[in-house]
Amino acid sequence: MKFTRNKGLLLVGVIAVLWGGYWIYENFELEEIRYPSSLRGEAVRNNLLAAERFATALGAQSGSGFGFRRLPAGAPTRAVLVLPTQRRTLTARQRDELMRWIDSGGHLIAVAYTLESEGDKPDPLMSAIGVRQLLSEEGKKYSPRKASADEEDLDDDARAKRDREVRVERDRRALERNRITRNLVDKGSVCPQVSETGSLAPLFPATGKSTHACFDGWYRLESRDPPLWAVADGNGVHALTMARGKGKVTILTDYDFMGNDRIAKGDHAILLAALLGFTAASADAVPQQVLFVPREDVTGIVKLTWQYAWPVVLALAAWLVLGLWRAGARFGPLIPARTTVRRSLAEHVRASGEFLWRHGENLHLLRATLARTKRHIERVLPAAAFNGTGRHLAAMAARTGIDARHIERALDSRYTPSAEQFPTIIATLELLRKKL
Repeated sequence: MKFTRNKGLLLVGVIAVLWGGYWIYENFELEEIRYPSSLRGEAVRNNLLAAERFATALGAQSGSGFGFRRLPAGAPTRAVLVLPTQRRTLTARQRDELMRWIDSGGHLIAVAYTLESEGDKPDPLMSAIGVRQLLSEEGKKYSPRKASADEEDLDDDARAKRDREVRVERDRRALERNRITRNLVDKGSVCPQVSETGSLAPLFPATGKSTHACFDGWYRLESRDPPLWAVADGNGVHALTMARGKGKVTILTDYDFMGNDRIAKGDHAILLAALLGFTAASADAVPQQVLFVPREDVTGIVKLTWQYAWPVVLALAAWLVLGLWRAGARFGPLIPARTTVRRSLAEHVRASGEFLWRHGENLHLLRATLARTKRHIERVLPAAAFNGTGRHLAAMAARTGIDARHIERALDSRYTPSAEQFPTIIATLELLRKKL
C-alpha cells in the first residue's frame, strides 16, 4: 500500500487525539457535586423573598422594590429599610434624603463592601456613621500580597507578571472562601456561635441555648463610637447598630444569612428577627413597615444610550430621514424606460463579413457567395437545359445584361482574385443572383 501525505497527516491526528485523551484521563478526575433544586417564580428575581415573607409572618407590612425609589411608608420610628446593595447608583440627593429619614427615627440595615485598608475608596455612608470594615485574622491569611515600595519601579514585563500573580492569588482566595461557606452551610456543618453586646442587648430570644450564624469570617467591623448593639463571633464583629439622630443604622459584613437558600439554616431566622427589631422588649419598638431592596436600580439601555451616545443617535436618525426621503415618491412624470436597440440581420451579416475580411478569411466569403449563386442559377437556368457551357453563359448574359466573360470568371471556382479584384467578383455574383 502506498503511503501518501494525507495518510500521514491522518495518522498523526489519530496519535494526537489518543495522547490527549490519555493525558486528560491521567490529570483529571470526575467529582459528583449535588446542588439544591433551583428556585422558581419570584424567588429567582428576589433573593430576599423569604425574608420579606418572614417579616410579614411576624406582623409587619413588608414589601420589596428594585432600586432606592422610595422610603418605607408610615412613621419612620416604626419602619425598617433593608438596603444590602452596594449603593453604587445612589445619588447625593437620595443619600441626603435617606439620612434625613434616619435622623427622623428610621432604621437602615446596610452592608459594608469597601476595605479602605486595601486601597478601596471610602464609602460615604460608612464614613458618616463612623464604621469601617477590615480583614479579620482569618481573612488576612488569604489576602493578596501587596506590592512593596521596591516593586513600584519595575518594568512592564515584571509588573505584568506581578499583576498575574496577584490575580491568581485573589482567585485562589475566592475559591477557598466559597469552599468554607459551602462546608458550613450547604453540607450541614454547625455555624459558629455568635454573641451580642451593647445597650440594646439582649435581642436574641431567651431560648436557653446559644445562637449560631454563618457570617463571612474573613471580615470584621470597627466603629468610631460605642455601638448600640453588636454581634460577633471568633473572627470579630459582623453586625453593628449605631445611633444617628432619632434613628439608627445597622451595618453588616454580609447578608447571605437572610437569603432565600440560607434563612432556614442555623439560627439565621432568629438573627434576622433581632436585626429587624421584632424581639425588642418594648412593643413600641417593633416595626410596622419593612421594605427590602434586593437589587440596584440599573438604568435602562435606552436611557444609557441617549445619555452617552446622543450624537450617534442623532446622526443615525438624520441618515434614516434622508434615506426615506431619497427612496420616497417624487412629483412629476415618470421617465420612460430605455428600449434595447435591435440590430438588423443585414448588419450582423455585414459585420461578420468585415470580421472575416480583416482576418484574411476572404476565400470563405467568396466560396459561400459562389455556392449560393450557383444554387440559384440551377433553380432558374439549369445547365442541363442548354447544349454546352457557351450557350448557358450567353443565356445568363442576355437575361442579366452582364458580359459573358465577367460571368465566366466570377463562376470559376478555381480563380483566386486579388484583394483589389475581390469586391468586383463579389458584386458580380450578387448582381447575377438578383437579375436572374
